[in-house]
Amino acid sequence: MSEHSLTRIVRGLSSRHPIGRLSAADERPFAPTTPGVPCPAPPAILDATRPLLLEHGLATSTRQIAAACGIAEGTIFRVFSSKEELIAEVVATEASAAPVVGRLQKLDGTDLAGLVEGIIRVLTARSRELRSLLALRHHPSIRGEGGCRRPPARETRIAETIEALLLPHADALSVPPRQAARAIEALSIGASFLSASTDTTEQTPADLAAILLTGFSKETPC
Repeated sequence: MSEHSLTRIVRGLSSRHPIGRLSAADERPFAPTTPGVPCPAPPAILDATRPLLLEHGLATSTRQIAAACGIAEGTIFRVFSSKEELIAEVVATEASAAPVVGRLQKLDGTDLAGLVEGIIRVLTARSRELRSLLALRHHPSIRGEGGCRRPPARETRIAETIEALLLPHADALSVPPRQAARAIEALSIGASFLSASTDTTEQTPADLAAILLTGFSKETPC
C-alpha cells in the first residue's frame, strides 16, 4: 500500500471522529499488536468498551479501550473501521436480548427470594445502562455508522428466561411462572426510572422482591 493511500485512510478516520480530530495516538490504524498478545475477537473489545462508555460517554478514547482490553491501540482498527463503528456495535449488542439473558442465566436459583432479587437487580441495571447507551447512539457522529446490525431486543426472550428460572419454584408461587415473570419485569423497568429521578425513597432490589413475594397489604386476601 502506498504512502498516499495510507494518508487518505487516516484522513478519512480523522474526519469521522466525534470529538474533533483524532489524537496522534488514534491515528495509527495499522499499528502492530502487542507481541505475544493475539488479536481479540470482537466480543472481547465490546465487553471492554461498554463500561468505559457508561462512565465517559463519547469522550472514551481508543487508548482507554486498548488498555482495558490489554491490546495495542492499532489492533482495534483491525476489527472495526473507526471508533464510531465500535460504539455503534456496543449499543447494538446491548440492545439485543443476548447480554441480559446471559446475566440472568448466571443467577443462583436455589432460593426464591434471592432469585427474584437477583432478577430485579439485573433488569434495573440493564434498563439504566441501555438508556445511557442509546443516548450515545443518537449522537450525530454515531447515528450513521454501520457496524454489525442486530434485530431489536426480543423482550419475549427475556421474559421466557425469567419464566424458566421461576419454573422450579412454581409450587411456591400464587400465579403461573409466566405471569410472575411479567410482573417482575414490569416492576424492574419502572423502578429503574424512579431511581434515576430525584426520588429519595428509592427501593432496593431486596425491597422490591419482598413486595412481589409478600405484597404490601396487611389484610389477608379473600
